[in-house]
Amino acid sequence: MGVIPFRGLEAGLLTGKYRSVADTVGAARGAVVARVLDDRSLDILRELDAAALRGNATPAQIALAWLLAQPGVTAPIVSVTSVAQLDEICGSTEISLSARTLMRLDLVSA
Repeated sequence: MGVIPFRGLEAGLLTGKYRSVADTVGAARGAVVARVLDDRSLDILRELDAAALRGNATPAQIALAWLLAQPGVTAPIVSVTSVAQLDEICGSTEISLSARTLMRLDLVSA
């Protein structure tokens, strides 16, 4: 059985675009993000940032590469508002995360 996760980037939260409730004000998906923006999500963002730095990637690419590395995940559902965003997320398919990075992301997101 395959899994297709909905909102693979959690309405843009996992791109690193939103770091505080103030960042969500006036944003198209701001209300959705504001509901999930808490200490846990900020911990996840910090780990995505660290992995992105180590892997010369973006937080969005790391988040999607992590999803794609999960057993049973066929393809995460994401949305884009520009060709640049599409190009960015397509790069996630070329990223191979280390076992350590996968473990750290698993732990922080559990």
